[in-house]
Amino acid sequence: MTSRSNSKPVLIGGILLAAVSLAAITLPKQALNKKPVPFDYLVRSDMFAGFQGDSAALHKAIQLCEDTLKANPNHSQALVWHGSAIWFLSGQAFQSGDAQQGMKLADSGMAEMDRAVELDSNSVAVRIPRGAVLLATAPYVQGPYQQVLFQKGLSDYLRTLALQQTYFAKMPVHLRGELLGGIADAYRELGETDTARMFYSRITRELNGSEYAKRASAWLTQKDMEHATLEPVSCIGCHVDDN
Repeated sequence: MTSRSNSKPVLIGGILLAAVSLAAITLPKQALNKKPVPFDYLVRSDMFAGFQGDSAALHKAIQLCEDTLKANPNHSQALVWHGSAIWFLSGQAFQSGDAQQGMKLADSGMAEMDRAVELDSNSVAVRIPRGAVLLATAPYVQGPYQQVLFQKGLSDYLRTLALQQTYFAKMPVHLRGELLGGIADAYRELGETDTARMFYSRITRELNGSEYAKRASAWLTQKDMEHATLEPVSCIGCHVDDN
């Protein structure tokens, strides 16, 4: 796993971008009023803070995951979030120059995220954390492994889209934009530009007037998407109008 940037942390930069997309974990609003509180609502604030440099918050989030896993080793949401944290720590190891430790942590984090998906492949709350982390990290990676990350992250987003189809149109613009934008951007990065155009066009139709639609329209003007240097449609941030 090697960087294509000489000035920014490799995986850390990717994970910080992923924090926005991770916030897109969503259930129908009525589900939030039911008990128990979804696990991601218990862990994600501390995890996000940890990804932004708060080591105490990261430790707290990791501890919550580990305590949950002690009680239930097959708790899929605790696994995927713990794996995300370990994946993040691998970036810190790479940044410090410890490639051996970085690879060890990256392999461990990926194994946990993969196991979580195997345990609960139809859970949005499992698919989105893995997908967001991998799609955010992939642009910072060189070589064949980059394609593996894009493909795996894309599979998570596509499955999420299928799972949310009955209420997708009622979701806030930000959540729909992050998901559709992530899918379109991933297809483009994989060289599947015809499919990317299809999703960019969908964004312009369904999210008309949003920043997502603006960026998607810009990509649709590019004859050679693979060599264009426009901003991606996803990872815009929570400042986007959420109506």
